[in-house]
Amino acid sequence: MASPFKIFRKHQKAWLVGLTILAMFSFVFLGVISDLMGNRSPQNPVVVKTSKYGKLTQRDIGFMRQERQVVLQVLSRIHAAALGINPESSRKIFENFFGTTSDEDLVNTWLKSQRAEEIGMVISDQFINDFLQRVSNGKLGAREISAIIAQEKISDYQFFNILREELRAFEVTQIFLRSLSGITPAQRWDYFCQLRRQASVEVIPVEVEQFLAQVKDPSDEELKTLFEQNKNKLLNPVSPEPGFRIPHKIEVQYFKADIAKFSDPGTITDEEIQSTYEKYRDQFDKLDKESSSSLKPEEKDSAEKEKSPEKDKKDTTAAGEQSTEQPKEQRADKQKPADQPAPQEKSSKEDAKKSSAVDRSPFNLTSMAEQSDKPAAEPKAEKPAAAEPKDEKPAATQPEKAEITKPALSEKMKERVCAQVAGEKIKTIFLQLQQMMDENGKKWRRYEAEKIQQTKTSPPPSLDFEAMAKQYGLTTGRTGLISIWEAQKFDIGSSMVVEGFAYFPDVAFKSLTTFKPVVSVDLQGNEYLFWKINDAPESAPSLDDKNVRQQVIRAWKLIQARQLARKEAERMAEAAAKTGTTLKEAFPDLPNIQVISPPPFTMLTEGNVPRGSSPTPPRYSEVEGVPMAGRDFMRAVFNLEINQFGVAMNAPQTVVYVVQLLSYTPPQETLWQIFLAEDFGKYVAAAQDDLRADHRAWLESLKTSAGLQWEIKPQGQRTESAPDSLPEEE
Repeated sequence: MASPFKIFRKHQKAWLVGLTILAMFSFVFLGVISDLMGNRSPQNPVVVKTSKYGKLTQRDIGFMRQERQVVLQVLSRIHAAALGINPESSRKIFENFFGTTSDEDLVNTWLKSQRAEEIGMVISDQFINDFLQRVSNGKLGAREISAIIAQEKISDYQFFNILREELRAFEVTQIFLRSLSGITPAQRWDYFCQLRRQASVEVIPVEVEQFLAQVKDPSDEELKTLFEQNKNKLLNPVSPEPGFRIPHKIEVQYFKADIAKFSDPGTITDEEIQSTYEKYRDQFDKLDKESSSSLKPEEKDSAEKEKSPEKDKKDTTAAGEQSTEQPKEQRADKQKPADQPAPQEKSSKEDAKKSSAVDRSPFNLTSMAEQSDKPAAEPKAEKPAAAEPKDEKPAATQPEKAEITKPALSEKMKERVCAQVAGEKIKTIFLQLQQMMDENGKKWRRYEAEKIQQTKTSPPPSLDFEAMAKQYGLTTGRTGLISIWEAQKFDIGSSMVVEGFAYFPDVAFKSLTTFKPVVSVDLQGNEYLFWKINDAPESAPSLDDKNVRQQVIRAWKLIQARQLARKEAERMAEAAAKTGTTLKEAFPDLPNIQVISPPPFTMLTEGNVPRGSSPTPPRYSEVEGVPMAGRDFMRAVFNLEINQFGVAMNAPQTVVYVVQLLSYTPPQETLWQIFLAEDFGKYVAAAQDDLRADHRAWLESLKTSAGLQWEIKPQGQRTESAPDSLPEEE
C-alpha cells in the first residue's frame, strides 16, 4: 500500500492550488453570503443597524457597557475623594452627566460620538486633563488620579481613550444645547410666570376606575398586542403607559425607635439630663449660640423675653452684687497696704468672682438676693500681718459653693439634652439587637449558600422580632415583597441610611446583602434597624401567568375607560359653565360629586430650600387634593382664563378633573413690574423642561438621519434626559 506522504508529494502542487483557491473564495464570498442569509452567530446577534455608521452587535454593547462602568467608577471615586463624600452619591452625578449603563443610553452615546467624529470634533489630552481637574476641584494631583485609575486594572492611556469617546458625545450635545441659548422676551415672560404666578381653582375629580365596568374585555389579539408592546417596560406609577415587566422586589424586616417616646422628659431623670449636659456642654453651648445668632432682631427680643426666671434673677443678682461691692472696693482701696497684689492679679480675681456668680444655681442666687439688704462683709483681700484674725472669712466658703452648684437649663436646652439622651439610649439598644441579628444573619446566609449548592440542610431559627421589640420599647414592621415604588408607602421608605447617608431604597435595593442589619433615620428623627430577608430579581413576564394576564386586562380596560371619564368631565364642565357660577354653586350638596378647593399654587416650584443651596431643578408643583398633578394638568389649568371651565388629567391619567380657574395672583400689572426687575438667572431653570424636549427631538433626528434600527429592543426603561452641567464643590 502506497504511503500517504508519497501520494501527497506526488500531487502537492495541485493540492496547494486548490487550497489557495478555496481560501480566497472563503475570504471574499462567505462573509457576504452569511450576511445575506442572516446566518449570524446566535451568540453575538446584531443589536443596532444604521445606514450611516454601521452596526452594533451584542458583544459591542457589552464592551461599551464595561467602558461606561469604568468611567463612572473612576470619576465617582475622584469626585468623592476630593470632596470627602460617598462614591455612590458621586456616581449618580456622573450618570446624569454621561448616562446610565442601559442599552439605549449606550447606543445614544455611540450615535453622538459618531456624529462628533463626522463633523471633525477632536478631544485633546489637555481637554481631558482639564476635565479631570474640574471633577476633583483641583484637589487631586496626577499621581493620585493615576492611582484611582489603576484600581480598574487599566492604564492612563486606556482610560483617556475611553473617556475621550464619552466627552466627545457630551460636547456635541452641548453644542446643540448652546444653540438654544437665545431665549426671546416672550419666552422669558412665560418661564417667569411658571415660577411666580399662582392660580386659585376649584376642581371635581372623575375617577377613571369607576368606568371599568362599562368596558368589555379585550380580545386575545388585542391583549397580546398590548402585552408585546409593554412586556419589557417596568411600571412607572407617574406614567400613563403600562409596564408588565416584573420589577426587582425585596422584603424588609425592621425595628423602629420612636424618638418622641424615647425623648419624653417624663421618661428621663434629672440626673440623666444634668450629666448629659455636662458631658456635651461645649456642643450644646455652641449650638445655642449658633441658633441665637441666626435669629432676626425681633426674634431675639422675643427669645430674651422667654428666658427662664432663673436667668433674670441671675442677671439681677449679679448686677446687685456689682453695685453693692463697688463702695466696698473703694473703701478697700483706701485701706490697702503697700504690698497689695498687682492690678492684673486683682482683675483676674474679679473675673473669676463674676463667672462664679453666673454659674451659681438659682437657689443660691435667690438666697443672696434676699440677703442683699443686710450689711455685707468686705471681700477677701490680701491683709497685712497685723490684721486681726476675727475679721477674716473662711477663704474656701464661696468658691466651694460655685463648684458644686449647677446651672439651670432653659426648656429649649432641656429638649436638646433629652434628644441627646434618647439618641444614646437608642444607640445602646440597637447595638445589642444588631449583635443578635449579626449572629443570626450569618447562619441564614450560610443556609442560603448551601441551598444554592443543593446541600441538604435545615433553616436556622428566626428571631422573634415582636418579643425583642417589646423588651426594648420598640415597634416592628415587615414590608412583604415590594418594588422600589411601593417602598414609599412605608415609614422606613423615606429614611436615610446612617452609614454613607444614602436613601433607604438606594441601599436596600442596590447594595445591601440579605440578613445584614443596617441603621437608618427619617426626617422626624425616628431610627430604624432593618435587614433584607428576601430578594427577588427583576424578571420577564409571561402572558400565561394568571396574575400577569389579569394585569394586562386591567391596563387595557383603563386605557379605554379614560375616554369615557373624559367625556363625563366635559359634560359636567359644560353644565357648570351654563350656570354662570362656581363649581360649588353649580353642584350643591350632591353626594357623588366632591368639589375640592386647593390652596393657590404655581405651575413650577423650586421647593422650600433656599436658592443656591440645592442643585434640584424646578419641578411641577404638588396640588393639595390632586395627587401627581403633572405637566398636562398644569398646562391645562394655566391656559384657562379667569372664571373659565376646563378639563385636565393627572400625570398617570387615572383621574380626570373638571377645573374652574377662579383667579391669578399677584395681579398682572404687579407681576409685570416684578418681571422687569427680576434677574433672568433666577428663573432660567424653568426652561429645562423645554430644553429636554428639544434634546429628545434632536436625538430622534440623529437616529432618523443615521437610519438607526433596533434589531433587539433594549431591556428596561429608557432614559432620555439632557445631561446636566458638572456641579461645583458642595
